[in-house]
Amino acid sequence: MTEFGIAVPQDVGELESMTLREYLETAESLGFDGLWVSESSGVSAVDPLATLSFAAAVTTRARLGTAVLITNRRTPMQLAGDLASIDRLSAGRLIAGVGIGNGTAEYPSYGLDPAHRAARFEDGIALVKRLWTEDRVTFANRWWTLDDVRVPVRPVRVPHPPIWFGARARPALDRAARLGNGWIGAGSASPESFEESLHTLLPLLDAHGRTADDFTIAKRVYLHVGDETPDVAERVREFFGSHYGNADLAATIPVVGSAARIGEHVEWLESLGVTHIIVHPMVEPAEQMERVARDVVRN
Repeated sequence: MTEFGIAVPQDVGELESMTLREYLETAESLGFDGLWVSESSGVSAVDPLATLSFAAAVTTRARLGTAVLITNRRTPMQLAGDLASIDRLSAGRLIAGVGIGNGTAEYPSYGLDPAHRAARFEDGIALVKRLWTEDRVTFANRWWTLDDVRVPVRPVRVPHPPIWFGARARPALDRAARLGNGWIGAGSASPESFEESLHTLLPLLDAHGRTADDFTIAKRVYLHVGDETPDVAERVREFFGSHYGNADLAATIPVVGSAARIGEHVEWLESLGVTHIIVHPMVEPAEQMERVARDVVRN
């Protein structure tokens, strides 16, 4: 049965028009299965892990996920401890969505060398898993040296919280199939691009001995339930201009229209094997959350 998560507002401008506590509590009461944050390079976005810590305090049931966390920005020791803390605070509700990011322009501001970023990413995930599952860890490579250390807190989930990978290119999809517990299709992927990536992923899952029982396929969907009025169209363009620097994505990425139109898109995703859909309203998120819950999720 398909699960539905919902994006949590993090933009400072959005948060000025609503109470985050009320949004999170309402989302959970409406039956959403997951509350999802993302990591942005923008200066106006609240930190994703701080947001999830807040969500852990004001909710009790919904899973808390990152879609996705750009893990190269953090050391494995820091990342393992921060994520384990959220898993503890939420009684084991964390889903760690991770990714490598779209580029390296921001690396200097984090004191990072852009070289070998894929290797750094994969080594970092492997080290986080060791820190979560081993009593003491000794490790050394070109980036980190750990001498008989342990993280101060371990996750509730055993062996560790599920790790879902954001990926598009074949090497990244292969990494997801080898190392992950799931894959999150990007919200910015067109239907055609998503289906192409999925057709690349499925043989890789078979090659690595993975099955639908131990690997989740998820997709973020930008949507708006209602008529595409000129005002809605303009605000959707503003959304993509702000979040992706490309307002023209509004013509090919989001699903806008009646509840029946949204439902058809959900059915198409389900036919491809998607079992967790992250809905992401672009306009009036609190109002849209209630419409999606009433007119799409419950149907």
